[in-house]
Amino acid sequence: MLQKFPAPAFTVTTKLTFTPRFPGDQTGLVVLGRSCSALAVQNSAQGLVIKQLIRQHADHEGVGSESAAIPVQGGTFYLRAVVDRQAMVHFFYSLDGTKFYPVGTPFQAVAGEWIGAKAGLFAMGTATQGELGYADYDWFRFEP
Repeated sequence: MLQKFPAPAFTVTTKLTFTPRFPGDQTGLVVLGRSCSALAVQNSAQGLVIKQLIRQHADHEGVGSESAAIPVQGGTFYLRAVVDRQAMVHFFYSLDGTKFYPVGTPFQAVAGEWIGAKAGLFAMGTATQGELGYADYDWFRFEP
């Protein structure tokens, strides 16, 4: 689920509860265009972690990278992207919706093929059959 950037500078925050079933299951907040970056909550062998995923030149199968994984407890998370007037995106997470912590490195948002950059939500599972995990998103808000 994606929405075109609503303003030259804005903050988008979402609240989610993640209930994964298998290692590799992930969900989060994404900024998508010709290059993309996401703030992902992922089920790993060590438990839940939060990390930034980046793929430069995704429209041409560009190289991907990840930030260091941050171990987290609980199942409810607040994810935030702050976009400045130069379309530089900074990601943050919170466990309580009050204190936010930075994740990864700044990401330069790039327009998509025929419309501008977009912000949205994603969820991916690794299982090929059987019951999958799920992510419940409580809300998704843009602020100036």
